[in-house]
Parts: sequence; structure tokens; C-alpha cells
Amino acid sequence: MWDFSNYHQQEGGGASHQVNSTPQSPKKEKDHRDNFKTIKSYAKHCPNIRRRRRIVALPLLTILILCASFVVLLHPVSVYAAKTKTTAASKKQFLSDDYYTVLGLNKKAKPKDIKKAYRKLALQYHPDKVSSEEKEEAEKIFVSVSEAYAILSDEEKRNIYDKYGKQGLEAHERGIDPEAAGFGGGGGGGFPGGMGGGGFPGGGGSHTFHFSGANGAGFDPRQMFEEMFRGSGGGFPRGRGASFNMNFDGTGGFGGSGFEQMFGGFGGGMGGGRRRAGGAGGGEHSPPAQELFPKNSPSGIAPLGKAKFPDKSSKYLWVVTFYDNDSQECSRAKPMMESFAEKVKGSFKVGAVNCRRGSSDTQFCKEQGIDMEDLPSFGFVVDGKVHLFPQGESATMKKLYDFAIEKTPFDMVHNINHPTMIDERLKRASKDQKKLGSILLLTDKYETSSKYAALAYQFRESFIFGESRGKTLSMAKHFHVKKYPVLVAFVPNKKGDFDAVQVDDVKSVDLTQWVDDLVSKYGKGKRTEAKKRR
Repeated sequence: MWDFSNYHQQEGGGASHQVNSTPQSPKKEKDHRDNFKTIKSYAKHCPNIRRRRRIVALPLLTILILCASFVVLLHPVSVYAAKTKTTAASKKQFLSDDYYTVLGLNKKAKPKDIKKAYRKLALQYHPDKVSSEEKEEAEKIFVSVSEAYAILSDEEKRNIYDKYGKQGLEAHERGIDPEAAGFGGGGGGGFPGGMGGGGFPGGGGSHTFHFSGANGAGFDPRQMFEEMFRGSGGGFPRGRGASFNMNFDGTGGFGGSGFEQMFGGFGGGMGGGRRRAGGAGGGEHSPPAQELFPKNSPSGIAPLGKAKFPDKSSKYLWVVTFYDNDSQECSRAKPMMESFAEKVKGSFKVGAVNCRRGSSDTQFCKEQGIDMEDLPSFGFVVDGKVHLFPQGESATMKKLYDFAIEKTPFDMVHNINHPTMIDERLKRASKDQKKLGSILLLTDKYETSSKYAALAYQFRESFIFGESRGKTLSMAKHFHVKKYPVLVAFVPNKKGDFDAVQVDDVKSVDLTQWVDDLVSKYGKGKRTEAKKRR
């Protein structure tokens, strides 16, 4: 190691001098001189070495700055490219041949999820809400989304599609049994003629798919869109009865002039103020839609409103549909409700409220808890209280009937399984509650029927109702039952006791009329229950 303890360099680079006064040997002094020469040489060259390092560092720093600038400049381009790639990837769903994929759903999707997906996509890709450059593509997507919703929002068509695919659904539309025709394999099965499993068409000619609505009303995307977004501005023509054909050609187009041809005079944009429905092109207005549930309809469905709506004094149990007369979905529900009314005759009354007839009707429906964006809705009315069928859940006749049965007040019918119970549960109870009398049904069934429960509700102000179920032997002996069912009415006599009026051939009797006659005969002229009340 070099020893710097006794030397330092003078300012001009001159000779060194000793700082230690202690004399040193000639040899040691020579060594110090040699060391000092080496140090001078190093000191002389150090500035050059530092300058070289600076010269090398400068280009490297410049290169780094240039690279950073290049990255910053390219960042927006890369973001745009990534966004474009993401958008392109998201639009692949609309090229799918599977309706669920088009809406971004799976087969377990609930009706409310299907509706929500349609609302979002229909707004996003409506042709009048995009730029002119994107309009052609948006038209195809809009129609594709509308087609998917038209099928999946219809429970019957959805079930057929899930089981037999598009080919099976088309066979059904033509009146052919899909199962007998050999279709199967679930949704997304593709169209014949080269449609295969994906893409708007993939070659192989064209195919026309027909959508038919209730009462001959065809599938119309513009009407569907308007009904879904009614009241949010931008009216669209509602042309009922227009058939909608979707023509697929080999290039993936829709044939003819595409969207404009299918929609006719769609015209105008959504901006610039609200337009009245109908007459987008020539100023014509669509005629008012025929009333879905008119007065004195052969179906027996009674038109209701705030003035005629069943209250606590109503005689009957009611199943009520809340609807919009201009809604395609409500039109599709009409045949089901007519069949339902026929099936439940004798158990429930069926009525309908047009929630869009006027502002007062709309307000009344809202007061009942009806979501005006989710029509038709259904309710069961007991004692003036409306029990709403779960909104968002698809209603079938069976589901609606089960819902009504669940809300039916079966507790109005008392179980009588021994003759000793008659006095306490029927006769004495009717006196205590100041009823006209009591009625007992003897049956071989083990559950109370909806008709008998409805009868008990209808005449709840006049009679106490009981039932002996499952061929109870003691009751059969007491009333000498030879054939079930048997009805027995306990009505007051002049002695202050009760007389028994027995009907052995129940099936040949109109029960409502029979009980009404009892009220007329034994009710001291006060036909309370015979009054025509809803």
C-alpha cells in the first residue's frame, strides 16, 4: 500500500515537502519519491478518465430519454388498439348462433336477467344511437338481440328451443311436432343449409325464420323496443300484424336494403324531442289496438278498475292480471288467461286491469305494487288485499293456479271427523258468530278442494263450513252415506234448534245456487249473500 502520511501535492503540481521533521534513511526516502511519482501520474490522468465516462454516459442517457418518449407517444395507440381488440372480442357474442350467447347469458338465466340483458343491448346498439360508420353493424346486432329476446322471453318457445334447437323451433312454428320430426340437441343447433354453429351466415344460401305473435301479430323489433322503453322518449311506430322475416344470405347480410327494408319508414332519430307513436314516415297513425279484455267477453274475464276492484266485501276470490293493452307480451298472455279462466270456473273469478287506460288507472296499479315496466303482472285478491305473483318469474297456468291455491283461505273449512264435533264446531259456532247456520261436506277425498274453499269464502257471512274427509266411518254411519260426496246444511227452525237439509247427489246440484236458496229461505228475507257484489 502507498503511504500518504508524509506527502501532499502542492497546488501547482510542484515538489513535495516533508511535514515530519524526523530524519529518514536514503532508501526509505527513495521509496517515497517513487510512490509520489506514481501518484502524480494517476492524478494527471484522472480528469481524462472522468471526461471519458461523461462522454460515454451522455449517449446512454439520451437513448433512454428517447425510448421513454417513444413509449409515451405510443401509449394512446396501444390503449386504442387494446380497446378495439376488446370491443371486437365482445361483439363476437352477436355472431353466435346461440340465443343465450347473443344476450351474454347462460341457459340458467331467469326471465328478469333476459329482460335486463335485452334492455341494455337494445339501447347500446340501436341504429339511431350510433354513428353513421357503425350503423350497418349496429343494425345487425340490434336485430340479432331482438330475435334472441323474442324467443327466450316466451316460455313455450324457450322450452322448445332449449330442447330441440332452432330447427325444432322452426318446425313448431310450422305446426310440426319437433320431437316427431327428429329434432333435438338443445339450443344453438343452427339453421339448415350451411348455417352450422356460428356466425351471421356462413354460406350456403339464405334462410327465412318466421316469428308469429299472439292473435296473428308478428314479431316486430321496433314495436318490441317501443314497448320496452315506453315513456322514455322517442316513440316508434307500432304496426300490429306486420310479419317479420329474417333473410340470411351468403355474405352475412340481411338481403335487399337490409334494416331499412325490414323496418320500412323508420326515419328520424331518437333526439330532437319525442315523437308520437305511429306514422314515422307519412304522418299516419296506427289505429287503437283492440281491447284485450272487453266487457261481456265469452272468456268470462271481467274488466276491472279502481271503482270495480274487489274489496273486503267481495264475494269471490279473484285472480287478476294487470296489463298494457298495447303490449305484445300482454297480447301473448291473453290466450293463457282465457284458458285459465275456463279451468278455474267455480273456484276463482278472473279479472283484468288495463294499467295504461289512463293516468288514474296507472296510479291505481302502482298503488297495488305493480311495476309498470314489467307487464303483464298477476295478483290474487283475498279480503281486498292483493297478493302479487312473483314479478320477474315466468307465469304459466300451473304456476298461477298453484299460487292461487297457496293464498286460498282453506282455514275457513273446519275439520269434522266425528259426530260429536258437529254441535261444538258447527252449530254452536254459528250461533256464537250470529251466522244463519252451517254446512258440512262428507267426502272420500283427503284434501279440501278449491271449489269448496271458494264456496266457504263466498258465503262466509252466512254459514260456518265444515268437512269430513277420507270416508270417516262414524260420520258415514251417522248420516247414512251410501255414495260420496254428501252435503248437509244445518239451518235454524222455529224451536230454536237446527234442522238438517241433506243432499245425496251433490254432482247434480249447482252448489252456489243451492246455498243461495238456503239464504233466501232461512235468512228471514235478508238475502245478504244474494246481492250482486264483486
